[in-house]
Amino acid sequence: MEKCIFCGEQNNGSDEHIIPDCVNGRLHSKDLICHDCNSKKFGAKIDPIIKDLFGPLMTIWGFKNGKSFNVQTPDGTEYLLSKDRSTKQVKPTLDIINKDGKTEIIISGDPKNSIRLFEKRQKEFIEKGYKQISISQKEGATFQPPLSTKLNFESSTELKLLLNKIAVEFYAFSGLPIELLSELTASLNLLDETIDNVIFCNFNQEIRKFEDQETSHIITIKNDTETKTLFAYVELFNVVCAIIPLVKDYNGENVNISYKQDAISGERTESNITLNEATTALLKDNDSISADNPFNVLINLFSQRLKEKEFSKTFEAELAKIKVQLNAEISDGSVTKEAFAEEFTKRSTRMVAELSVFEYPYLIDKFKDEENEDLNYIHSNLKETEYNEFCEKYLFLLGKELAIKEEGNFIVEGFYKQPFMEKNGIILITVYFVLREKRTGKKLYIPYNTFFEGISIKEKNS
Repeated sequence: MEKCIFCGEQNNGSDEHIIPDCVNGRLHSKDLICHDCNSKKFGAKIDPIIKDLFGPLMTIWGFKNGKSFNVQTPDGTEYLLSKDRSTKQVKPTLDIINKDGKTEIIISGDPKNSIRLFEKRQKEFIEKGYKQISISQKEGATFQPPLSTKLNFESSTELKLLLNKIAVEFYAFSGLPIELLSELTASLNLLDETIDNVIFCNFNQEIRKFEDQETSHIITIKNDTETKTLFAYVELFNVVCAIIPLVKDYNGENVNISYKQDAISGERTESNITLNEATTALLKDNDSISADNPFNVLINLFSQRLKEKEFSKTFEAELAKIKVQLNAEISDGSVTKEAFAEEFTKRSTRMVAELSVFEYPYLIDKFKDEENEDLNYIHSNLKETEYNEFCEKYLFLLGKELAIKEEGNFIVEGFYKQPFMEKNGIILITVYFVLREKRTGKKLYIPYNTFFEGISIKEKNS
């Protein structure tokens, strides 16, 4: 197109990602909008909303272009969860302990900032006349504390404008007559905050059933003959699912144009998108489906399918390793060719069992692993309904003193639960023992499995 579809100025080859690049969108064109609209208007004011929404989730999901964000321990200590999923304490914590005429400075955090703070406080104490006796330093704590954050994933004016922009750009990219959308493009050009035509949906897969292991971005332009509406349907990570009416009283030819890509690899996939009859009902009502924490449901489903995809990839890689190893053993004579099939079955079965139990638990619905007490124990999980009973059962441990190698002397102070997952109506929580270091008051959170197994833990005077 010679002119920008939004402002009408001459196009100048600005490369516009119809699905934003920050969420791995691969569909783009240099023939849709001008540089000013691309960068100064939508790029600066509208597009960032999708990174704000999905950036933390992409980090959790393991995407390279995720967004670092703050998480915190139950006692409020903040950590930064980075793109590589590593964590770093945001600010060092400092404790000053006076005992037996001596003053001890204890600082914990990332090495660079901790050493800087220590040197500052060390200088202050020496200037006050203190004499330095010794300095010691040790690497990170043995036990990673439970970390959590609150994700504010919800609809907004910016999100509605972005979804309209995606729909309009794909419409124009598909060669459909842009003059039919003149009123909508004019409103988008003004970033009109009164635009309220987005119908959020598919929270119960009433519009479209997700495929097994599907992790996709979708755009489709269709017309509904019953309501005479030309509309777009957009999915981002199969989480933000929305119908955007484009033209009402549409009497043109039937339209059915779709784009679908894998949100992880970026690969374009089969794009014949089938929408259910509920689409017509939503177009009639012109209102989003109400639901409690609607996006959370779809986020959890996407996470589940992503895990299933990771499991399949790991499974194939491990099968290949088994085949290579067996062929090597046949070559050196330690395994016969006749025994290959039996040995392959034995090793692959063991491999699947280990992956299912330790690396990818709770994936296979028919196993009902959420009810498996042994599996829950391995991962320090409980049904939420069992938590109070657990606390009562081990109430006698409160106040016990424990010496933990390289960590200090602790008192068992209580219990802590962290939501883990909900599956088939069962809420699982991860349960920790809370220990307090006697000198510093620092808290340690130990998964109950680790606590009971006694790894590196010796009860004092037992």
